[in-house]
Amino acid sequence: MTRPARPQPHPATPTDRRALLGAGAGLLVAGLATSPALAQTVVEPGRGTALRRQILAALRPRVERDLGAPIEFVVRQMRVAGDVCFTQVMCQRPGGRPIDLARTPMAQRLELGLIDGTRTEAFLTRTGGRWQVEDYSVGSTDIWWSDPRFCPRYSAVLPGEMCR
Repeated sequence: MTRPARPQPHPATPTDRRALLGAGAGLLVAGLATSPALAQTVVEPGRGTALRRQILAALRPRVERDLGAPIEFVVRQMRVAGDVCFTQVMCQRPGGRPIDLARTPMAQRLELGLIDGTRTEAFLTRTGGRWQVEDYSVGSTDIWWSDPRFCPRYSAVLPGEMCR
């Protein structure tokens, strides 16, 4: 009677497998730590800070083109991580007076029902020490900024878990 062949041990012993798993986990952690979206600390610049003034100054010309000048911003949220920012502001006239949308460059869009108030969202990036508006919307009727195309660059500053 012939005995069945004895199974040969796998070339990777348990110790070798643990070492491989440990190395893989180390690479994963290192990759996450160097990922731009995950490695950045998110800050919310306070009222009166230079960072907040710089961001709002970059946004102002775009919004004034849509709503007419002068405007004031009431910041709802401003999230900055490194050189990217997401902000949501309400716009008003100086002294807190409401903006009459029918008397702005956006009046036609108002008549067509394409805008909903003065709420403004914007993505900004800092290049060469200056903030620049990359994308924005005044009076949007949807959450356009939740589009997955923004995740690669802005996931760290988007509210909630949109890109995770």
